[in-house]
Amino acid sequence: MNTIENSTSKNNNNTNNNNNDSNNNNNSNNKNIDSNNNNITTNISNENIKNTATNNSITNSVTQNLKNSLISFSNFPVSPPQESICIPKELKLIISGSLFFDKEILITNKGMLNGLRNKEDGQVFFGLKNTKDYTGTYYNDFILNFQYNSNEINDTSTSRVFDITFSKKTRDYVFYMIHNSLIVYYTISSTVYFEQDKDYIMLIGNVFATFLVKKVENNKKVIHIEIENDEINNNSFVQNNNNINETYTFEEKDCPITIGRIDCKLIINKPSISKNHAVIEFSKNLNKFYYKDLKSTNGSILLLKDDDTLIIKGEMNFKLENVPFKIKEIPY
Repeated sequence: MNTIENSTSKNNNNTNNNNNDSNNNNNSNNKNIDSNNNNITTNISNENIKNTATNNSITNSVTQNLKNSLISFSNFPVSPPQESICIPKELKLIISGSLFFDKEILITNKGMLNGLRNKEDGQVFFGLKNTKDYTGTYYNDFILNFQYNSNEINDTSTSRVFDITFSKKTRDYVFYMIHNSLIVYYTISSTVYFEQDKDYIMLIGNVFATFLVKKVENNKKVIHIEIENDEINNNSFVQNNNNINETYTFEEKDCPITIGRIDCKLIINKPSISKNHAVIEFSKNLNKFYYKDLKSTNGSILLLKDDDTLIIKGEMNFKLENVPFKIKEIPY
Protein backbone atom coordinates (compact mmCIF):
# COMPACT_ATOMS: atom_id res chain seq x y z
CA MET A 1 0.00 0.00 0.00
CA ASN A 2 2.84 2.43 0.86
CA THR A 3 4.53 1.58 -2.46
CA ILE A 4 1.38 2.45 -4.36
CA GLU A 5 1.05 5.72 -2.43
CA ASN A 6 4.67 6.66 -3.13
CA SER A 7 4.24 5.89 -6.80
CA THR A 8 1.10 7.95 -6.92
CA SER A 9 2.80 10.77 -5.06
CA LYS A 10 5.68 10.79 -7.58
CA ASN A 11 3.26 10.89 -10.50
CA ASN A 12 1.38 13.78 -8.90
CA ASN A 13 4.69 15.56 -8.35
CA ASN A 14 5.67 15.24 -12.03
CA THR A 15 2.30 16.60 -13.06
CA ASN A 16 2.62 19.53 -10.67
CA ASN A 17 6.16 20.25 -11.92
CA ASN A 18 4.86 20.48 -15.46
CA ASN A 19 2.09 22.79 -14.37
CA ASN A 20 4.64 24.93 -12.52
CA ASP A 21 6.69 25.35 -15.72
CA SER A 22 3.65 26.36 -17.74
CA ASN A 23 2.11 28.69 -15.17
CA ASN A 24 4.56 30.33 -12.75
CA ASN A 25 2.07 32.93 -11.59
CA ASN A 26 -0.35 30.40 -9.92
CA ASN A 27 0.36 30.67 -6.17
CA SER A 28 -1.77 27.70 -5.11
CA ASN A 29 -0.05 25.34 -7.49
CA ASN A 30 3.32 26.60 -6.23
CA LYS A 31 2.37 25.73 -2.65
CA ASN A 32 1.23 22.23 -3.65
CA ILE A 33 4.41 21.71 -5.59
CA ASP A 34 6.58 22.81 -2.65
CA SER A 35 4.66 20.45 -0.33
CA ASN A 36 4.93 17.51 -2.69
CA ASN A 37 8.63 18.20 -3.22
CA ASN A 38 9.22 18.05 0.52
CA ASN A 39 7.34 14.74 0.75
CA ILE A 40 9.23 13.24 -2.14
CA THR A 41 12.60 14.35 -0.76
CA THR A 42 12.02 12.47 2.48
CA ASN A 43 11.27 9.25 0.55
CA ILE A 44 14.29 9.34 -1.75
CA SER A 45 17.06 6.89 -0.87
CA ASN A 46 20.43 8.08 0.40
CA GLU A 47 22.09 6.71 -2.75
CA ASN A 48 19.82 8.81 -4.97
CA ILE A 49 20.63 11.88 -2.88
CA LYS A 50 24.36 11.28 -3.38
CA ASN A 51 23.95 10.80 -7.13
CA THR A 52 21.81 13.93 -7.44
CA ALA A 53 24.27 16.01 -5.45
CA THR A 54 27.17 14.73 -7.52
CA ASN A 55 25.39 15.43 -10.82
CA ASN A 56 24.39 18.93 -9.69
CA SER A 57 27.96 19.62 -8.61
CA ILE A 58 29.37 18.49 -11.99
CA THR A 59 26.73 20.49 -13.88
CA ASN A 60 27.39 23.63 -11.86
CA SER A 61 31.15 23.20 -12.27
CA VAL A 62 30.92 22.76 -16.06
CA THR A 63 28.51 25.69 -16.37
CA GLN A 64 30.77 27.94 -14.29
CA ASN A 65 33.86 26.91 -16.26
CA LEU A 66 32.02 27.63 -19.52
CA LYS A 67 30.99 31.06 -18.24
CA ASN A 68 34.54 31.78 -17.14
CA SER A 69 35.82 30.65 -20.52
CA LEU A 70 33.41 32.92 -22.37
CA ILE A 71 34.22 35.87 -20.16
CA SER A 72 37.95 35.34 -20.52
CA PHE A 73 37.65 34.98 -24.30
CA SER A 74 35.58 38.13 -24.70
CA ASN A 75 38.11 40.12 -22.70
CA PHE A 76 41.17 38.53 -24.29
CA PRO A 77 43.58 41.22 -25.59
CA VAL A 78 44.02 41.28 -29.37
CA SER A 79 47.66 40.79 -30.40
CA PRO A 80 49.09 43.43 -32.72
CA PRO A 81 49.83 42.21 -36.27
CA GLN A 82 53.24 40.59 -36.48
CA GLU A 83 55.81 41.42 -39.11
CA SER A 84 56.99 38.76 -41.50
CA ILE A 85 59.18 36.11 -39.95
CA CYS A 86 61.70 36.56 -42.76
CA ILE A 87 62.87 40.00 -41.68
CA PRO A 88 66.08 40.89 -43.54
CA LYS A 89 69.08 41.70 -41.40
CA GLU A 90 70.05 45.35 -41.35
CA LEU A 91 73.11 46.19 -43.45
CA LYS A 92 75.46 49.11 -43.81
CA LEU A 93 77.59 50.32 -46.71
CA ILE A 94 81.28 50.84 -47.24
CA ILE A 95 82.24 53.19 -50.09
CA SER A 96 85.85 53.31 -51.20
CA GLY A 97 88.14 54.49 -54.01
CA SER A 98 90.24 57.45 -55.08
CA LEU A 99 87.03 59.47 -55.43
CA PHE A 100 86.94 59.41 -51.61
CA PHE A 101 90.68 60.09 -51.14
CA ASP A 102 91.24 56.31 -50.77
CA LYS A 103 89.27 56.30 -47.54
CA GLU A 104 86.44 53.96 -46.56
CA ILE A 105 83.21 55.91 -46.04
CA LEU A 106 80.69 54.24 -43.71
CA ILE A 107 76.97 54.68 -44.36
CA THR A 108 74.19 53.36 -42.10
CA ASN A 109 70.41 53.57 -42.23
CA LYS A 110 70.72 56.93 -40.44
CA GLY A 111 73.21 58.41 -42.88
CA MET A 112 76.93 59.13 -42.83
CA LEU A 113 78.87 59.30 -39.58
CA ASN A 114 80.51 62.74 -39.21
CA GLY A 115 79.04 64.00 -42.50
CA LEU A 116 79.24 67.74 -43.19
CA ARG A 117 75.45 68.12 -42.97
CA ASN A 118 75.48 66.40 -39.57
CA LYS A 119 71.99 64.97 -40.08
CA GLU A 120 70.57 61.51 -39.36
CA ASP A 121 67.85 61.51 -42.04
CA GLY A 122 68.98 58.38 -43.92
CA GLN A 123 70.43 60.41 -46.80
CA VAL A 124 74.04 61.03 -47.82
CA PHE A 125 74.83 63.66 -50.46
CA PHE A 126 78.10 63.65 -52.43
CA GLY A 127 79.11 66.82 -54.25
CA LEU A 128 81.84 68.93 -55.77
CA LYS A 129 81.86 71.94 -53.41
CA ASN A 130 81.37 72.63 -49.72
CA THR A 131 78.64 75.21 -50.32
CA LYS A 132 76.01 76.07 -47.72
CA ASP A 133 72.38 77.14 -47.74
CA TYR A 134 71.00 80.36 -46.20
CA THR A 135 70.90 78.77 -42.72
CA GLY A 136 74.59 77.92 -42.88
CA THR A 137 73.97 74.18 -43.39
CA TYR A 138 76.15 72.31 -45.87
CA TYR A 139 74.43 70.97 -48.98
CA ASN A 140 76.70 67.93 -49.11
CA ASP A 141 77.93 65.36 -46.61
CA PHE A 142 81.15 64.64 -48.52
CA ILE A 143 83.18 66.56 -51.11
CA LEU A 144 84.42 64.26 -53.86
CA ASN A 145 88.02 64.06 -55.03
CA PHE A 146 87.09 64.87 -58.61
CA GLN A 147 88.83 67.30 -60.92
CA TYR A 148 86.47 69.03 -63.33
CA ASN A 149 86.21 72.05 -65.61
CA SER A 150 83.32 74.25 -64.48
CA ASN A 151 82.80 75.32 -68.10
CA GLU A 152 82.13 71.72 -69.14
CA ILE A 153 79.98 70.65 -66.20
CA ASN A 154 76.49 71.93 -65.50
CA ASP A 155 77.26 72.70 -61.87
CA THR A 156 74.22 73.62 -59.75
CA SER A 157 74.19 75.81 -56.66
CA THR A 158 74.23 72.72 -54.45
CA SER A 159 77.00 71.07 -56.56
CA ARG A 160 75.47 67.70 -55.67
CA VAL A 161 76.42 64.78 -57.92
CA PHE A 162 74.64 61.79 -56.39
CA ASP A 163 73.18 60.64 -53.10
CA ILE A 164 72.56 57.35 -51.33
CA THR A 165 69.27 57.04 -49.45
CA PHE A 166 68.05 54.32 -47.10
CA SER A 167 64.48 53.27 -47.93
CA LYS A 168 62.46 52.53 -44.78
CA LYS A 169 59.82 50.83 -46.92
CA THR A 170 62.02 48.29 -48.72
CA ARG A 171 64.98 48.36 -46.28
CA ASP A 172 67.29 48.93 -49.23
CA TYR A 173 69.98 51.51 -49.99
CA VAL A 174 69.18 53.39 -53.21
CA PHE A 175 71.76 55.14 -55.39
CA TYR A 176 70.25 58.29 -56.91
CA MET A 177 71.95 60.23 -59.70
CA ILE A 178 71.21 63.93 -59.29
CA HIS A 179 70.47 65.86 -62.47
CA ASN A 180 73.67 67.29 -63.94
CA SER A 181 75.95 66.73 -66.92
CA LEU A 182 78.04 64.03 -65.19
CA ILE A 183 77.53 60.30 -65.76
CA VAL A 184 78.14 57.35 -63.44
CA TYR A 185 78.85 53.98 -65.04
CA TYR A 186 77.84 50.79 -63.23
CA THR A 187 79.45 47.49 -64.24
CA ILE A 188 76.52 45.09 -63.92
CA SER A 189 77.24 42.30 -61.46
CA SER A 190 73.68 41.70 -60.25
CA THR A 191 70.12 42.12 -61.48
CA VAL A 192 68.95 45.44 -62.94
CA TYR A 193 65.19 45.99 -62.92
CA PHE A 194 63.57 48.20 -65.57
CA GLU A 195 60.98 50.71 -64.40
CA GLN A 196 58.09 51.58 -66.70
CA ASP A 197 58.34 54.61 -69.04
CA LYS A 198 62.00 55.18 -68.27
CA ASP A 199 64.93 55.01 -70.69
CA TYR A 200 67.90 52.87 -69.70
CA ILE A 201 71.13 53.24 -71.67
CA MET A 202 73.51 50.33 -71.50
CA LEU A 203 76.75 49.13 -73.04
CA ILE A 204 76.50 45.46 -73.97
CA GLY A 205 80.13 44.66 -74.68
CA ASN A 206 81.04 47.68 -76.81
CA VAL A 207 77.57 48.14 -78.27
CA PHE A 208 75.14 50.79 -77.07
CA ALA A 209 71.59 49.63 -76.31
CA THR A 210 68.54 51.53 -75.04
CA PHE A 211 65.74 49.83 -73.09
CA LEU A 212 62.22 51.20 -72.59
CA VAL A 213 59.30 49.42 -70.91
CA LYS A 214 55.76 50.44 -71.89
CA LYS A 215 52.31 49.28 -70.78
CA VAL A 216 49.93 48.02 -73.48
CA GLU A 217 46.35 46.72 -73.49
CA ASN A 218 45.14 44.21 -70.90
CA ASN A 219 47.65 45.70 -68.44
CA LYS A 220 50.49 43.84 -70.15
CA LYS A 221 53.99 45.20 -70.63
CA VAL A 222 56.41 45.19 -73.53
CA ILE A 223 60.07 46.12 -73.68
CA HIS A 224 61.52 48.07 -76.61
CA ILE A 225 65.23 47.56 -77.27
CA GLU A 226 67.23 49.75 -79.63
CA ILE A 227 70.69 48.52 -80.68
CA GLU A 228 73.38 50.63 -82.35
CA ASN A 229 74.95 49.02 -85.37
CA ASP A 230 78.52 50.12 -84.63
CA GLU A 231 80.72 49.36 -81.68
CA ILE A 232 82.48 52.11 -79.73
CA ASN A 233 86.25 52.36 -79.74
CA ASN A 234 88.66 52.74 -76.83
CA ASN A 235 85.87 52.82 -74.21
CA SER A 236 84.88 56.33 -75.25
CA PHE A 237 81.30 55.77 -73.98
CA VAL A 238 80.04 58.17 -76.65
CA GLN A 239 76.98 57.23 -78.66
CA ASN A 240 77.03 57.80 -82.40
CA ASN A 241 73.72 59.46 -83.19
CA ASN A 242 74.37 59.09 -86.91
CA ASN A 243 74.11 55.31 -86.73
CA ILE A 244 71.12 53.49 -88.18
CA ASN A 245 69.83 51.55 -85.19
CA GLU A 246 67.82 48.35 -85.05
CA THR A 247 64.72 48.22 -82.85
CA TYR A 248 63.15 45.14 -81.28
CA THR A 249 59.98 44.71 -79.21
CA PHE A 250 59.35 41.79 -76.86
CA GLU A 251 56.36 40.85 -74.72
CA GLU A 252 56.25 39.24 -71.28
CA LYS A 253 55.53 35.85 -72.84
CA ASP A 254 58.77 36.07 -74.89
CA CYS A 255 60.91 35.80 -71.76
CA PRO A 256 63.55 34.63 -71.27
CA ILE A 257 65.01 36.90 -73.95
CA THR A 258 68.55 35.68 -74.54
CA ILE A 259 71.09 38.17 -75.89
CA GLY A 260 74.27 37.04 -77.61
CA ARG A 261 76.29 36.62 -80.78
CA ILE A 262 74.57 33.45 -82.06
CA ASP A 263 71.57 31.21 -81.30
CA CYS A 264 69.75 33.84 -79.20
CA LYS A 265 66.39 35.61 -79.44
CA LEU A 266 68.25 38.92 -79.73
CA ILE A 267 71.39 38.45 -81.83
CA ILE A 268 74.09 41.13 -81.79
CA ASN A 269 76.75 39.85 -84.15
CA LYS A 270 79.70 41.94 -82.93
CA PRO A 271 83.18 40.87 -81.75
CA SER A 272 82.69 42.29 -78.22
CA ILE A 273 79.49 40.27 -77.69
CA SER A 274 79.77 36.84 -76.08
CA LYS A 275 77.96 33.83 -77.47
CA ASN A 276 75.57 33.97 -74.49
CA HIS A 277 76.07 37.49 -73.20
CA ALA A 278 72.95 38.36 -71.16
CA VAL A 279 69.30 37.55 -70.58
CA ILE A 280 66.13 39.54 -69.92
CA GLU A 281 63.53 37.91 -67.67
CA PHE A 282 60.12 39.00 -66.38
CA SER A 283 59.21 38.87 -62.70
CA LYS A 284 55.49 38.22 -62.22
CA ASN A 285 55.74 39.05 -58.52
CA LEU A 286 57.27 42.48 -59.19
CA ASN A 287 55.61 42.92 -62.59
CA LYS A 288 58.95 44.05 -64.04
CA PHE A 289 61.44 43.12 -66.74
CA TYR A 290 65.00 42.68 -65.50
CA TYR A 291 68.46 42.27 -67.02
CA LYS A 292 71.22 39.85 -66.00
CA ASP A 293 74.72 39.60 -67.42
CA LEU A 294 75.73 35.95 -67.91
CA LYS A 295 79.38 36.44 -66.89
CA SER A 296 80.22 37.65 -70.36
CA THR A 297 83.80 38.39 -71.44
CA ASN A 298 83.33 42.15 -71.94
CA GLY A 299 80.47 42.63 -69.49
CA SER A 300 77.51 45.01 -69.43
CA ILE A 301 77.58 48.61 -68.19
CA LEU A 302 74.61 50.72 -67.14
CA LEU A 303 74.83 54.49 -67.58
CA LEU A 304 73.32 56.47 -64.69
CA LYS A 305 72.35 60.08 -65.33
CA ASP A 306 69.53 62.60 -64.92
CA ASP A 307 67.66 61.25 -61.89
CA ASP A 308 68.39 57.56 -62.55
CA THR A 309 68.19 55.25 -59.54
CA LEU A 310 69.71 51.90 -58.66
CA ILE A 311 69.26 49.59 -55.65
CA ILE A 312 72.55 48.69 -53.98
CA LYS A 313 73.06 44.93 -53.61
CA GLY A 314 76.21 43.08 -52.61
CA GLU A 315 79.42 44.56 -54.02
CA MET A 316 79.10 46.96 -56.95
CA ASN A 317 81.72 48.71 -59.10
CA PHE A 318 81.18 52.20 -60.50
CA LYS A 319 82.96 54.98 -62.32
CA LEU A 320 82.24 58.70 -62.11
CA GLU A 321 83.31 59.57 -65.63
CA ASN A 322 86.75 57.84 -65.58
CA VAL A 323 87.26 57.68 -61.78
CA PRO A 324 86.42 54.24 -60.27
CA PHE A 325 84.82 53.61 -56.90
CA LYS A 326 83.16 50.72 -55.11
CA ILE A 327 80.07 50.31 -52.92
CA LYS A 328 79.73 47.22 -50.75
CA GLU A 329 77.05 45.96 -48.37
CA ILE A 330 78.30 44.58 -45.05
CA PRO A 331 76.46 43.33 -41.94
CA TYR A 332 76.24 45.41 -38.77
